[in-house]
Amino acid sequence: MKKNILIIFLLFILVSLFSNVSFHHEQPLNLIVGKVIDLELEIREGYSDINKINVFFRQTGETSYTEKEMEPGSESNPKYSSTMKEFSNYSSNAEYYFVIQSINGDIITHPSIQPEINPLRIAVNAPQDVNDGFVLLSPDNAFSDVNNEFLIAVSIFAISDDIDHNSIQVFVNGKDVTKGSRIFTNALTYKVSKAKPGLHSFYVKAKMLDGSVIESEHWITTVKVKGFELPMDLSGRALVSMRYMNTSKDNLDDSDKSANFLLSFKGSQKWLKFKSKIYLSSLETSSAQAVNRYNLSLFVPHFNLTLGDHAPKMNSFLLSSKNVMGIHGKLDFKSFRLMYTYGKIKRGVDGKISQSITGQDSLSRNGTFKQSNNSLRLELGSPQNFMIGFGFAKNKDDISSLNENYYRNESDSVLVISPKDNLLFGSDVRLSMMNQRFVLGSEVAVSLYNDNIIDGAITNEEMESSEIDLPFDPVDFENIFVINESMVPIKPGITNIALKSYLRLFVYR
Repeated sequence: MKKNILIIFLLFILVSLFSNVSFHHEQPLNLIVGKVIDLELEIREGYSDINKINVFFRQTGETSYTEKEMEPGSESNPKYSSTMKEFSNYSSNAEYYFVIQSINGDIITHPSIQPEINPLRIAVNAPQDVNDGFVLLSPDNAFSDVNNEFLIAVSIFAISDDIDHNSIQVFVNGKDVTKGSRIFTNALTYKVSKAKPGLHSFYVKAKMLDGSVIESEHWITTVKVKGFELPMDLSGRALVSMRYMNTSKDNLDDSDKSANFLLSFKGSQKWLKFKSKIYLSSLETSSAQAVNRYNLSLFVPHFNLTLGDHAPKMNSFLLSSKNVMGIHGKLDFKSFRLMYTYGKIKRGVDGKISQSITGQDSLSRNGTFKQSNNSLRLELGSPQNFMIGFGFAKNKDDISSLNENYYRNESDSVLVISPKDNLLFGSDVRLSMMNQRFVLGSEVAVSLYNDNIIDGAITNEEMESSEIDLPFDPVDFENIFVINESMVPIKPGITNIALKSYLRLFVYR
């Protein structure tokens, strides 16, 4: 018990000793932007009882304080001081308070009551030698939001004849940025890059020809926090449509309903442009040709690439506005264009097999072969005056894409549908005059068509027993075109050629 009383008594003595610490602080009158000030705390009593003193400071408007330990003096010079370089960049009032810690861990503050809420304050004050000869042109917070890159522009037109241009100095946030500034006879500019959000101060200082020093007003601008932005320009639209129709008469009941969704967007990033389209329909089913459409197009200077569904225009005889699911490329120059398409025109669709009354399987719905397309077109000239084009297209059914049960009757092995092969070569010429009010053109194409390639190309042995007489082996060219007895016509002639010409004339009233 006596031991506890002794400890309490000693603590009381220490607290009493620490409570005898007295100090004096002379608060600075004002804070000048760009200039450093010193904070001093004079210890008048109890200097040896102090362990350390920290100063907590912030700029008005900030939510948290920054802590800094002050430099101690000596017994002969009992004070604590701190050079506040941080205050030089403040554009609003400085707030601060002191925390004094004794050697035994006791703490007192100045101000003593709620220092975090009621700190000491130093007001920002502009220098007294502000000269109206400096006129701020930019930035102007009243008319535009300042982002992280802005231009400082100051007019010196009014004093251009009296100022020493070589002495002009530009300061931004207390830092001399004269080397990066552009100084003209009547104005000066400086571009601020990657500025952090918050307040930024700047001013101009110079000498007059008479030797006097002038300093502009200390301007303050606010860089606002920039919201999230896409790294590219992007725009688009979405469209939803629905259709429902119901017909009912006596014992006839029929209904037709569908729903569609279309999403398209486009964008750009520097030299790259792109666009995409997605079309979804309730009519899409695996038992029919595709209704849904998807594509993505990329555009760079002189080259276009489209992936997915596309309807190229090669030639009205070769390939014109027919959907091809695949890859589409185009080299595009002023007087030269090269287009290429590879993909499928039809997808493989299974047929339907049902049982007859006798229990025998029969094909009630034919299947469809997948049909691939290869097309190439070369254009020379310009559609606005004279243009000539050459190209080819090849459409061929893929036999392996369909099970034999869906194209041949099991009962009699008769083909219900047959895979086909078609090879076309074409050329066209077009003449445009009078801003395309007069257009004259002609197109020609040669076609090789085979109605049934199920057995492949005809062999030399088969040619000897038929009327076909060729100077080469058709098997060697089977990958280009399948030649056999199913060609229509079996001997190419005038019927394999298509030709058309057109004239368009637009006349104003």
